[in-house]
Amino acid sequence: MYFIYNPQTLFSLLNSLIPRYPLKVGIILCIIVGLTATNTVTSKRLQFFREAGSGYNLNAYFFAINFITTLEHSVQVLISAFFASWIRNPIASDASYYIHFLLLSWLTVAWAMLFPMICSPDTVVLVAGFFFAFCGLVFSGAFAPIVYKKIYEEGGLTEIVAGWISPMRFFDEAIAVGEYRCLPEQSGFTIKEISRNRKANSTMMSELGYAGHDHNAVRWSCDGWYWSVLPVILIGFTVRYLAIGAMHPCTCEMQVPSS
Repeated sequence: MYFIYNPQTLFSLLNSLIPRYPLKVGIILCIIVGLTATNTVTSKRLQFFREAGSGYNLNAYFFAINFITTLEHSVQVLISAFFASWIRNPIASDASYYIHFLLLSWLTVAWAMLFPMICSPDTVVLVAGFFFAFCGLVFSGAFAPIVYKKIYEEGGLTEIVAGWISPMRFFDEAIAVGEYRCLPEQSGFTIKEISRNRKANSTMMSELGYAGHDHNAVRWSCDGWYWSVLPVILIGFTVRYLAIGAMHPCTCEMQVPSS
């Protein structure tokens, strides 16, 4: 019971336990879903060439595959979210788990749509696996050298790069903040609605660097944290747009001329 009377020990304990779970679950799910989705698109590569050679609309074909793949993996991720929340038994809302797991799937599948369009079939699994593992961890903000506090304080290029190339960037923070803001006020992480004289940057959540653009995140609530929903959706759409843009020149270069 020593940590109850020692704020520094309590701080270290919470900092080591809460963020690690979403980081581990997220990176495993990101790699599995990403590589599976990549293989789904790669296996249809010859169909892309056939459609292009026959003069059919490649955009419609891409949208169809994109829709089916996203839907398929979203269902799989929802099942994973159910078991994750059941095993973890989070103190925050279970709904936040389902939402952020779906957003992770949305962003992961988007990147999985892009790599088969710009990489050869022999290297796409290697490139995608390296991207999801390396960029997902290094630029997630969960540990040095690019931590959340540095991301929000420096902003600019650091924040843009971390948000764009790390599928884990928003997932890990969203789950962790949702857990932190459900802790009681005496933990040092939250402020009650009736508290008027305490500043948001005086909490431990601020010291850890979480939710740098949303000062209301320190207000006590067990409903989860959803600031990152819109950025993830927009990034997912943009990466898909890049994929469909890369599809046309890559397909035209490699298609077999029709007789």
